[in-house]
Amino acid sequence: FCVIKAMVERSDGVEEATAEATAAAGVVAVAKGAGSFLSVPTLCRGAAVSIAWREGIEHALEECIVVDLTYFFISDKVAERLLRRCRRAQRINLCGCRCLGNATVLAIAEVCHDLVELNLTGNPAVTPVAIEEVVRTCKRLDTMHLSGCDRISERALVEKFARFCSIFDEGEEGPWAA
Repeated sequence: FCVIKAMVERSDGVEEATAEATAAAGVVAVAKGAGSFLSVPTLCRGAAVSIAWREGIEHALEECIVVDLTYFFISDKVAERLLRRCRRAQRINLCGCRCLGNATVLAIAEVCHDLVELNLTGNPAVTPVAIEEVVRTCKRLDTMHLSGCDRISERALVEKFARFCSIFDEGEEGPWAA
């Protein structure tokens, strides 16, 4: 910022705006680069720093492959808005985000077509209708974790989603039975 400050001191009003835009572009680039190693919750907290940082965060979210909000207290509305920006997400973990419902899951189905793994463990408001939409639109989907999704019946798990979930009777089967 020292170079930019020197430019501002020697320039007229038009060039000053250019220098400010250059500074903002630098902040955007830094924030975007931070997205490659910061978690999504950390990126979201960083959006409060400045408008330029927020713009960089927007770009960083577009590039996110893994979205891990495990036990993050987030509303359905905020999660929906956030996940709509994560179009390249391949792995989404919403385990324990108990305030989430169908709106979030439908947003994932709408925009995250490269999704491979979805963890909705412990989300009691999610219904089979939303999960069916994810299965229909996310062609690369391989794995889902739906334990604790109380509104999804065992019958629906077995008949509709078994190929995506590890389903076993804890009393008879499991990884320890080998």
